[in-house]
Amino acid sequence: MSVKRRTGLSLADFLAEELRDPEVREHYEAAKAEWLVSKAVITARKRARLTQVELAKRIKTDQKAIWRLEAGRQNATVDLLWRIAAATNSTLRLTLAPRRAG
Repeated sequence: MSVKRRTGLSLADFLAEELRDPEVREHYEAAKAEWLVSKAVITARKRARLTQVELAKRIKTDQKAIWRLEAGRQNATVDLLWRIAAATNSTLRLTLAPRRAG
């Protein structure tokens, strides 16, 4: 990937320009998915008023696994998400929706 000078661009314009590159777009989409899972797990855990240690005990794993998941450093399986949902008294909803044109 080459370095390009882009002074004066807004963040939105910069991102739109970068996402035209298919390789950048692929990495961005993967990171976005990890961020969405991370955010959902953190929100559910906090809503249930659980620490990472308490959640880990409820789903029979260790605190480091919860930390990695919340930090976006570990991919979540559907089974793991089901267990987290049950432990936090949450409903797990997965959606596959068509992409918008553009």
